[in-house]
Amino acid sequence: EHRHDHIPQTQVYPVGDVMADLLTVAARGLKFGGRLVYLIPSLKDFEEGDLPTHECLELEWVCYQPLGLLLGRRMVVMKKVKGWV
Repeated sequence: EHRHDHIPQTQVYPVGDVMADLLTVAARGLKFGGRLVYLIPSLKDFEEGDLPTHECLELEWVCYQPLGLLLGRRMVVMKKVKGWV
């Protein structure tokens, strides 16, 4: 049963750790050739080298959608190219 006055516990989870965990879970769980797709906020002067990487995943696409003069979001598509090690 859910209480209407319940406040879930939160804790600090640095963005770098979130991204590392996302790529690790994808590398473990995806079938060979499977794809991970995610959105990430970014500034206009973003470079692909700023994205996190994993040895089992290959960057396929990065598409930019501007949301303002300097800020936008990128859709990132990565493909599993190696088995989990």
